Amino acid sequence: MQLGANFSLGAFYETTQNNGLANVAALTDNHLYKANGDYAEFNRDVNIPWWMPVSAAMANVEQVQLKKKTEADRISSAYYATQQTSQRLGTKDFLPTGIELKSGDSLEALLDNTNNNQVESILYIATQMKGFKFADTIDIDKHPTARLDEWTATTALTGGAWSDPGAITTIHSYKVDKYYKIIGMQAHSATLYAARLVYSGEPWRPGIIGADLPELSRMLYADFGTFKGSNLPALECLASGNDGDVYYTMLVEQVG
Repeated sequence: MQLGANFSLGAFYETTQNNGLANVAALTDNHLYKANGDYAEFNRDVNIPWWMPVSAAMANVEQVQLKKKTEADRISSAYYATQQTSQRLGTKDFLPTGIELKSGDSLEALLDNTNNNQVESILYIATQMKGFKFADTIDIDKHPTARLDEWTATTALTGGAWSDPGAITTIHSYKVDKYYKIIGMQAHSATLYAARLVYSGEPWRPGIIGADLPELSRMLYADFGTFKGSNLPALECLASGNDGDVYYTMLVEQVG
């Protein structure tokens, strides 16, 4: 049974005041890349099929770009960002890219927020798969063992960085000798921008957009990875504040 996942959610994030296009900092994230100031230098070949700019105040965003460093023809550009609060976030907010990176290549994000000092985040999917995409719905009849579960954690986050919310409490119990796959995921906390999973010893950290309130987030469906019941994946969150409680809703099926 192959454990772990096959894609990661990555992010650029900064409280910044940009009058014209300027870089947004790459978050420290050593599992896929080395953060080199504003650049994410990747340690393996990856595709970047989807990205999403998420702003604290989208009305101030004039333009945003995700691009392969130094190559002008490898740019994905948009004239808007998704609002982190007050709207439901889902697959419609992801934008396509044609960016492919080799090991050692760097990715950068640039944004113009018309000189307003505010939190800006550019999220993206990195994978070695072709044709990856999230879904808004699922044929549940094809997943007869799937069950919704609530995973919660209460250790205060560190705002502005990928942060571990601590030990997980679940509603369902998982048999230690069985295997499970996460096929749907939703998450919220007081100031959440993104949420992902960390599989012990595995390189990929799959994740989704976060939201402030449960009614502002949607469950997204994909293969978020397989785990053994004796070893649940850890959680990792990106929030603008030191949120004290994080709530994940998981759709989990038994696969072995």
